[in-house]
Order: sequence, then structure tokens, then C-alpha cells
Amino acid sequence: MSNKPDDLEKKIRFGCGGLFGFFLGINIVTRVFLSSDEILVFCTTIFFFVCICGILAMKQGDRFWSALIRWSWWK
Repeated sequence: MSNKPDDLEKKIRFGCGGLFGFFLGINIVTRVFLSSDEILVFCTTIFFFVCICGILAMKQGDRFWSALIRWSWWK
């Protein structure tokens, strides 16, 4: 039995992590860059969080989500 995720599972992991990164990026952008008129800063920051969270969720799997729960403020 192989413990490696197949392509569908990797896509699902990336999608869920990316969705989390999107909302995290929106949260960060509205708190930090609210006074800035630069749309490029908004889009780049959100894209960065989507990519990073998506890749981490795809590579780390459940360890990524467990780490978020340990570091979270909503325990």
C-alpha cells in the first residue's frame, strides 16, 4: 500500500489550501494595506498567500492543517 497521494488528492489539497490562503490574504490585505491605493499590492499579496498555503497543504497534507490549529487564535 502506497502512502503517496495520487493526482486527484494533490489537486484537492492544493484547492483547499489555496482557498484558505485566499481568505487569509484578504484578511491580511484589509488589515495592513487598507490605506494603500495600489491594486497590484492587493493582488500580489493575495496571490502569494494562495500559492504558499496551497503548496504547503499539498506537500504536508494533514500536518499543515494540524499546525494551523496549533498556531491559531481561535482554539
